[in-house]
Amino acid sequence: MAESKRDTNDTIKLTDTSGGALGPYLGTHIGFQRNKPKMIGQQVQLIGAKAIGFFLSNPRGGAKSSYTVKQAAAIKSAISQSGILPKHILPHSAYAHNLANNSGKIEWMKKSLLYELQMAEQLDIPGIVLHPGSADKNDSRGAAEQTISQGKSAALDRVVASLNELLPKTKTSIYLETMAGNINVVGGKKLCSNVLGSSFADLQYIISRIDAGNKSKIGVCLDTCHLYVSGYDITSADKFEQLMTQFDTTVGLDYIKGIHLNNTKELLGSGKDRHSNIVVGNIPIETFKYIVNFKGFQNIPIITESRFKAEGNNKDDNKDDKDNKDKPDINDKDNNKDNNKDNNKDNNKDNNKDNDKDDEEQDKDEDKTKVDDFDVRGEIALLYSLVDKQT
Repeated sequence: MAESKRDTNDTIKLTDTSGGALGPYLGTHIGFQRNKPKMIGQQVQLIGAKAIGFFLSNPRGGAKSSYTVKQAAAIKSAISQSGILPKHILPHSAYAHNLANNSGKIEWMKKSLLYELQMAEQLDIPGIVLHPGSADKNDSRGAAEQTISQGKSAALDRVVASLNELLPKTKTSIYLETMAGNINVVGGKKLCSNVLGSSFADLQYIISRIDAGNKSKIGVCLDTCHLYVSGYDITSADKFEQLMTQFDTTVGLDYIKGIHLNNTKELLGSGKDRHSNIVVGNIPIETFKYIVNFKGFQNIPIITESRFKAEGNNKDDNKDDKDNKDKPDINDKDNNKDNNKDNNKDNNKDNNKDNDKDDEEQDKDEDKTKVDDFDVRGEIALLYSLVDKQT
């Protein structure tokens, strides 16, 4: 494929805050537990990453506490020794956090999310990625299009209210992720989608209503797979550039604080959230080349979400690697004895039990989706091979 001759800063303008940093900062989502901080350095070394992402808590269960002082110190030390800067870490909030929820569950969701925001703050990480949420099925079930729109607006308003409540309580920013436009997901581009964040209009609606004092703590994380399956055509560098012009007009490019770089085998506009590695899918390498060379993206974390586990993990980890299920069983009650022993020394007994279970479930539920079997180290190396020498 012929390389594009376009200067990636010709058409779209985005504030370059790199300060001379030698980006881009590429990496992947890694497995991580609060009581296994050495996992960070092991995986960074194995994959050659300059950026990473990880879950701060069990993806489907949320957080029951922030870090202890000892845990935070150990994790910060591991991050420092890995050579990764905190600003190049893109943590992911639990899927359990649906701020559009219209039930009594919203209170514990907000409490769990606040714990995660505090955890990021303990590690000096500037922001975390959050799925905007899903409208309640009763908001629009069996309704006419006008009522569906009204129901979605109500869901978006609930998200805004929760964000305005939480952001003043922390220094940590929240990066709203662009979502796949499934029928029940808020933010989808499809007219009847209840998924929040899969359309730029959803993101604009939320961001424009964030209180002025919190505006600096809201951002966006682009997910290339989600963009494509929501109906945004990014099958060439030109089309991605045009899309960013549209995003700039609707939301503002300066809100982009991180990128999830994923391919997909699903069809354009399918609404199906199924990631694949960058070399396997309908989004061409040309698009990824444009993204990693764009001047305005040189100092933000750009990570893939391919399956990756560091060597030396426990047997349960290895079993999960082999199975690589889309929806792992998070109710498995087997505990790692070494982790339990460490937790008992560091925390009170009640918190230890919760944290042990959370860590165990988090480890088993690390993947969002099943991805193709591909060497992640090779994937990252390929991405760096796409970087122009002058970048």
